[in-house]
Amino acid sequence: METGYRTIQVPFEEVPAPSLRLELRWSLEQLVGYLGTWSPRKRYQEVHGADALEAIFPKLACVWGGSVDRLITWPLSIRAFRV
Repeated sequence: METGYRTIQVPFEEVPAPSLRLELRWSLEQLVGYLGTWSPRKRYQEVHGADALEAIFPKLACVWGGSVDRLITWPLSIRAFRV
């Protein structure tokens, strides 16, 4: 689970940081290309002898809904400090 860097001890006074996120409109092909870069995919394939992305693609394509672009959002974790 993403901790937002909260587990890292820093010897400075923490100051509030804005809540930010990255948003992009992607096609299903762009999402699959991105997911294909994840290192756990390779580890899964080594352990199970199958590609998890290929296995899930038909279901993902079904829920995606055709050749539409969808909004993809990533939260960005920021911690700011006063030195």
